Amino acid sequence: MRTIKYYPKQTAAKTQYIEIIPEDFAFITQEVIKISARILELDTTTSEDWRLVREQFFHRRRKDLPRGKEGYNTPASFLGGLTSNLVFGTQRDLSEHQMQGLETIFGACSMIYDDIDSIRFQIAIL
Repeated sequence: MRTIKYYPKQTAAKTQYIEIIPEDFAFITQEVIKISARILELDTTTSEDWRLVREQFFHRRRKDLPRGKEGYNTPASFLGGLTSNLVFGTQRDLSEHQMQGLETIFGACSMIYDDIDSIRFQIAIL
């Protein structure tokens, strides 16, 4: 398990955002891309077990993930949107809802894939 330390960020927005040190932010971005690639690789699987993982977890809408424009996200749509925002957009910080969603997805993926660790966000003490 990897601990990601964060600082609450003061903004005028109603959503609470967090600031993460650049090294941890780079790690999260890299791992989100890795998990997204794994999800895409499952789209052509012929294994019934992997098809169940794909359909029952990665492509199923979940109420414990942040809502998107079209309603509840799936892990795949959440990671895809987050990748788009972080890599190609202007997003530099995470919301508390995104933080919780990442903990959920990384935790599940760490049980499926040996090279993916679960993560835990922890508030940093100044």
